[in-house]
Amino acid sequence: MSKYPKKPVIRLANHSDACDIALLSRNEIEYGLPWAWRPDAVATAIANSNMNVAVATSTARNPLAAEITELNLSSDTTQRLCGFAIVYFGRTHAHINLLAVNQSWRRCGVGRDLLEWQVSSARTAGIRYLTLEVRNSNKAAQAFYQDCGFEVRETVRNYYNNREDALRLARKLEVQHES
Repeated sequence: MSKYPKKPVIRLANHSDACDIALLSRNEIEYGLPWAWRPDAVATAIANSNMNVAVATSTARNPLAAEITELNLSSDTTQRLCGFAIVYFGRTHAHINLLAVNQSWRRCGVGRDLLEWQVSSARTAGIRYLTLEVRNSNKAAQAFYQDCGFEVRETVRNYYNNREDALRLARKLEVQHES
């Protein structure tokens, strides 16, 4: 038996996921900033045909986690939000608005799986570039994205509510052609 928990399932988010996504965003991404991705904003993104909102969920607890923080506000108490990714799809480029993994599921491949799920969707849609911003102080996220093929393009001064700089990263995607 593996010491790692069963991998979470990645699926498109639905309206009932909005509160859990918003809380994880506030706690893991928007800390120290005004809370912009509230449940209503997440629900709007889920309903928007130009947005691709994916969640990673699991019925299992991660046995490697010292402490489990559950955000379960939905009526299905057996599903736990492990992570999510909100991506805007344009005509030729996509932009990662948010990507977060619950602390108890970090270093288990959830972030990479969510990112690659979005990359696959983008390639299918004919997207050529994927971009994002990351806090200048978030060295772990910078290393993660660079390990996933993103390159730093520029520094955006005072990007986060005039409080912190951001690094803008990009990844060129090879578009899959049907044979």
